[in-house]
Amino acid sequence: MKKRTKKLYVFRGLPGSGKSSTARSLGCLVIEPDSWHVQDGKYQWDTDNRQKALRKAWNVLESAMENGFDVAVAEVLHKKNMVVPLLQIASRHGYETIVFDIKITAEESKKRNIHGVDPNDIDMLEREWEDWN
Repeated sequence: MKKRTKKLYVFRGLPGSGKSSTARSLGCLVIEPDSWHVQDGKYQWDTDNRQKALRKAWNVLESAMENGFDVAVAEVLHKKNMVVPLLQIASRHGYETIVFDIKITAEESKKRNIHGVDPNDIDMLEREWEDWN
């Protein structure tokens, strides 16, 4: 009997690109580091909290993989090197990693932005974007 390949799906894109919705459509565990920016039921972006939120999310990812769950991560991850920790975690647990870039323009991102990300930050993300492939 062939052993099932465990999968990590990584969805990258500007705010409002549909990363989370697409990830949820797979029916697997979805990890969104943004969820660690919710305080008292309201989303409150905090640049200083970003690294802490990512560390918490990657710890949850590690735990999910230890338990053999297929996982999808939905996060901006605009620089290629930001995906490296995910690849390392997946490799340690024998997971196949599939990375998707969900492309929209900064202007479209600003229209769809439900988290109140500063428009200047969205422009910066677009300027600094590094395509995965």
